[in-house]
Amino acid sequence: MKRNFVTLLAALGVGAGVPSARAQQAGDSGAADVRSELQSPERQGDRSDRHRKPERPDRPERSDTKRPDKEVVRQLVDTFRAQAEDYKKQQQELARKLKDATDEDRAKIRDEIKQLRDNFQEAKDQFRDQIKEQSNKLNSELIRKIKDEKPDKHNFKDK
Repeated sequence: MKRNFVTLLAALGVGAGVPSARAQQAGDSGAADVRSELQSPERQGDRSDRHRKPERPDRPERSDTKRPDKEVVRQLVDTFRAQAEDYKKQQQELARKLKDATDEDRAKIRDEIKQLRDNFQEAKDQFRDQIKEQSNKLNSELIRKIKDEKPDKHNFKDK
């Protein structure tokens, strides 16, 4: 029983190794032959027309001009990032001063830190409001453009 099992495993191992050895000996040209044998159209049938995707229409050209609204938002973000970096540097400097300061100086430095934090909070609020304003402006312009392009689809009450 064991002898039959070992013989079977050996036969399978040799049988599995023969095609790979044959492909290695054949080189690139042999690999192309093996591929052509595997993909013969006679066995699989002609299925080229069944799954053909429909042709897509051409995309409309976009204008090459930059959108000014995008530039305004980018400028707002860049300005706020610069303010945030300044705030961070000033806060780190005050924290260093706080370590080496006397008790009287510490109270003054803490007041400066508090004032700096309040100023940055105001800058954050102002930035948020400006971004919201730009967002609302863009949304209203987009809605107006959509209504201008397709008025019949968006005015259901007229029908």
